[in-house]
Amino acid sequence: MRLITFFTQAGAIRYEKQLRVLGGEAKLKPVPRQLSSSCGLCLETSFEALDRIASDEIDSIYRVTSDGFELEWKSEE
Repeated sequence: MRLITFFTQAGAIRYEKQLRVLGGEAKLKPVPRQLSSSCGLCLETSFEALDRIASDEIDSIYRVTSDGFELEWKSEE
């Protein structure tokens, strides 16, 4: 499972729609307190081919682990 954070709420909603079109499961939810996000929303997904939907609106991608969250990718912005 992964959590994706975004710079804007609109970006999170757009990405969720794109993911669903590709058949991926996606759930918008508040960003956990341990993580920070510009917009306060994150997307929870088990979709593995995230590189198929690249987006400039993604702030970071975390893998959910038994210990919490592991940063996989962070925007350079």
